[in-house]
Amino acid sequence: MKPNKLVLALVIVVALFLCTSPVHAVPLLSSTDAILGGKSDGTNFIVGPLAGNNWPGVESPQKAIDGFGQKYLNFGKTNTGFIVTPSAFSVADSIAFWTANDFEVRDPASYELWGTNADVSGVSSGASIPLSNFTRFSSGGLSLPSSRNDGGNSALDSANSQTISFSNSTIYESYLVLFPTVKNEGAANSMQVAEVEIYGTFPASNPGTAIPVGTGDENVIGSSSPEHNGRDEDLVVNGSGLITSGGKLIVNTGQPNGNNWNTTTETADITFDLGALYDLDFIQIWNFNDSFGNNDFGPQTIDLLVSNVGTNAQDADFGGSSVLATLSIEHATGSLSYFGENYRFNGKTAADIPTDLRGVQHDFSSTSVRGRFVRFANLDGSNSYGGRTGLSEVRFYGELVAAVPEPTTLALMGLGLAGIGYRRHRSKIAA
Repeated sequence: MKPNKLVLALVIVVALFLCTSPVHAVPLLSSTDAILGGKSDGTNFIVGPLAGNNWPGVESPQKAIDGFGQKYLNFGKTNTGFIVTPSAFSVADSIAFWTANDFEVRDPASYELWGTNADVSGVSSGASIPLSNFTRFSSGGLSLPSSRNDGGNSALDSANSQTISFSNSTIYESYLVLFPTVKNEGAANSMQVAEVEIYGTFPASNPGTAIPVGTGDENVIGSSSPEHNGRDEDLVVNGSGLITSGGKLIVNTGQPNGNNWNTTTETADITFDLGALYDLDFIQIWNFNDSFGNNDFGPQTIDLLVSNVGTNAQDADFGGSSVLATLSIEHATGSLSYFGENYRFNGKTAADIPTDLRGVQHDFSSTSVRGRFVRFANLDGSNSYGGRTGLSEVRFYGELVAAVPEPTTLALMGLGLAGIGYRRHRSKIAA
C-alpha cells in the first residue's frame, strides 16, 4: 500500500472509531436543580411538606442532590421520594444511592425511577401531580450496605452506596424517584437517604425549525364566527404570546392578554396554509391561556385534517379528507409559564422532539400526516359569555416534500438525455 493510501485508511479507521464510540455517562443532577419532595398515593405524587409527608428543615429533599452526606428524610416513610428537573433534557442509564448517617432501618429497600416531559414547575405544597404523566422505566429491590455516610458537609463514600444500571434510550426532562419500601417498616419512623445521583447523557441541542406560517386570511383563517375584541387568528401564528424561558418556548400570561385567538362562539374551526406540501412530524399547541380565569375557553379536543387541494387557506378544500386524529388537550394553566402540548407523527420518537419544546407529549407516531393545508376542526370551548373558544399559539414542524416533476417534464428530460447520448455517439464515430 502506498504511503498516502495508508494514511487515508488510518484516517478513515479513526473517524469511524470516533463516530461509533459510546458516549460516557455523566452525572445528570446538581445541587441547583429544581426538586419537589413528596409521597405517592398510588395515583398521584403529593407534593409536601404536609402532615404525614414532611421533613425537618435541615433534611429537606434538596439534601438528596447537594453532593454531601447530609440526608433527605421524609416522615411519610413508604412511597416517599422526590421529583427533580435537571438543567437540560437527558437520557438516564443508571442511578446511585448513598446511605444516611444513622438508623439503618430507615434505608430504602426498593426504588422506582420514572420520567416525564410534562411541566412540573410552579407547583406548591399540597399539589397532586398525576403519575399518569410519568413513565416508570426502572425499578427493583435495593441492597444498601450497613455502613453509614457521615452527615453534614462530609464527603460521600462510594463504599456506602449502591449503583444500578439499566437500559433506556428515552429523553426526559424531569425524573421521579420513589422509595416504595424501607428496610424495616415496623421499626422505622421515616425514610432517609444521604444522596441520589442519576447518570446518563445530555443529548445535543436540537431546537428544530418551525414551518413558517404567514398572517392574513390567505394563510390562517378561522370559521365565520367573529373574533372577540379583535383577537384575530393571526395571533395564533405570529409568536406574539411566545417567549423563551430556560431555552424552552412558553406562552406567558405576563404578555398582554390579547395575544390569543378568541371567537364569540362555543365551537370553531381554524385552517392553516403551510405554503407547500409537508410531512408533518410535530405540532405544538398552546391552548387558550390568560390570567383572568377564562382558560375553559380553550378546547379539550381538536379534530386534525389535512388537504393538498386549494390555493390558500380561504379556499382549501377538505371535502375528501377524513379526520386523521382527534387530539386531546388540557385547559391551559393560566400560569406565567405555560408550555403547551406536543403531538408527534410519522414515526417520530420522543428523542426527536425539538429541544426548545416542552409540555405533555402525545404519541401519534403511527399516523402519517402529509399536506399543505391543516385544519383544526370542532374546537369545542365554553358556553361562558354566550360562547367562547380559542387558542394561544400553534407551531408546525416537518419536512418539505420534494416536488415530483410532471410527466411532460420527465419526457422532455428523457429526450434531452437521449439527444446528448446521440451527439456523443456521433462524436466518437467521427473521431
